[in-house]
Amino acid sequence: MRAFFILMLAASPLAAQTAAVEGKVTEMGSGRPVRKAEVVLRGLTQTGNPPEADNYATETDANGHFLIEGILPGKYQAAPSHAGFITRPQGKPMQPGTFAQLTLAAGAHATVDLKLIATGAVSGRTVSLSGDAVTGAWVEALQYSYPSRDDSPSGTVTVGLPTDGHRQLESRGGAVSNDRGEFRIFGLAPGRYYLRIQEMIRPDLLLECTGDQAVAATLHGIMWTVNEFESLSDGSIQCSAPEHIRGSRPLGFGQTFYPGAHDFAQAAPLDVTPGGDLRNVEIRLRPEGVYSIRLAKPTLTGDSAFPLEIRRRGDAGQPNVSMSFHGDSIEIPGLLPGSYTVGGQLQDPGHPDQSLYARQLVEIVDHDVEGVTLNFAPMKTVTGTVKAEGPLTVPFSGMNVELDPDDPDTPTFTTRVKADGTFTAQVLPEAYVLVRPRIPTAYVKSARMGDRELPGPHIDFARLDGPLTILFGVDAGSVEGTALNAGGRPMMPSKITLIPVGSNQSWEARLKIVNADQNGKFVIPAVAPGEYKAFAWLDADLGAPQDPEFRKPYESQGVTVKVEPNGRSSVQLKLIVTGR
Repeated sequence: MRAFFILMLAASPLAAQTAAVEGKVTEMGSGRPVRKAEVVLRGLTQTGNPPEADNYATETDANGHFLIEGILPGKYQAAPSHAGFITRPQGKPMQPGTFAQLTLAAGAHATVDLKLIATGAVSGRTVSLSGDAVTGAWVEALQYSYPSRDDSPSGTVTVGLPTDGHRQLESRGGAVSNDRGEFRIFGLAPGRYYLRIQEMIRPDLLLECTGDQAVAATLHGIMWTVNEFESLSDGSIQCSAPEHIRGSRPLGFGQTFYPGAHDFAQAAPLDVTPGGDLRNVEIRLRPEGVYSIRLAKPTLTGDSAFPLEIRRRGDAGQPNVSMSFHGDSIEIPGLLPGSYTVGGQLQDPGHPDQSLYARQLVEIVDHDVEGVTLNFAPMKTVTGTVKAEGPLTVPFSGMNVELDPDDPDTPTFTTRVKADGTFTAQVLPEAYVLVRPRIPTAYVKSARMGDRELPGPHIDFARLDGPLTILFGVDAGSVEGTALNAGGRPMMPSKITLIPVGSNQSWEARLKIVNADQNGKFVIPAVAPGEYKAFAWLDADLGAPQDPEFRKPYESQGVTVKVEPNGRSSVQLKLIVTGR
């Protein structure tokens, strides 16, 4: 008689105390498995905000499958990554399926399907009108987008700044053409792009300085390679052009859009598909004259050097060059035709507490511009005070007052607030927007210039005088609610915007933005009393809901919210699907 034995295996104590996650990573759209993709399981707090727990990682097999075991119970976010793929195009919200939030109990075994978006590339040549290769051209891929910050974790409240809400062209990457004029821009998210070549000049026309250290700077797209510089006894740098060429110079190439237009209105778009590679894209460059601006050194500077800024007019967002110089003049070489703003700021030698500022518009047409003089004048000194109607959670000494100019060629001015709430700022007699101070527990209730209360944060220092008084209100309310789809279910990610209307409309900084959590819930604290309109967005581009023109078709889907002093308002929102 045979004896049969049954072997009983007890469950591992470790497996009973930990959890496991398995799943598959596929390419969005095609559904193809992504092999050797890294999957990271990142620990989250209970609110879904900053990471705090242990993190886990693994790699997918040939079928895109992965398994992570031995996970401590808690809340996690699972996200995949792989070269040639992305989870979120820049300026776009996180795509559904590219990440997952999981709450794992002891002994749990969760299954998730994750997706990656395949990127594309654009390659081609930069050539002259005669067909010769153009070497060293910086080719950029531009895309229309709204100014935005990357998606913040659920519950993080951000403020809509006055500059938000206007669609503009932003760079998504670039490449330098080689000795054959060939370039290749890769890692581009699927979408529509425009190619631009910024201005180029010959290397022998670049600025040089003397000394023993290499530096580099960029002037509105022109690469100024300063081979050496020398710090003088006063800490300044002596610079000069390697060749003071008079008369005609070798031609350079100006800003050009594909296929060969100087005006963006004639630019041709290129559509990049997931995993696609657009090849044989040829950009034809038209040669232009290269010229110099020669400035006379202001007499009031004495033997002191001071920083000089040059910017092409209208090139908002392009970097400045800042340099110091000695001698009776300086030559700024390698400039193509266009309008430039040359300016500088320095301390008044006779009044150390007073800043001087100069700004000169210089137009280059078809010849060098000689004898440009900077006429320095005192900046306007504004004194002010920050006050509060009640106790604040942060000291005044932790605040900055920041003024953002209406003119993009005017620098932003920032000053520190003293412990007693007073501050001093030196500004140009122009119009600015009060961007800061901001704190998370209160709001700027009013701003007063002299005895005149301002209707909003806009201040024209050319017309207004007197001390600037900024008053914080501490009677803020809050708005909480839920965002659900048409079927009554939450969907991630969803973005909530609280838009000020009525008497609040002039205060752009009262616009609030928050991401709902996985259950569609959100809380917006420190809301200034008044009337608002709340919207919940599922697929809108980041930054787009701040644009009034973008919101127009969806105004009827917003919900009016009245916030009382120290009040708590509740609202239920339906997710808006734009399909864009």
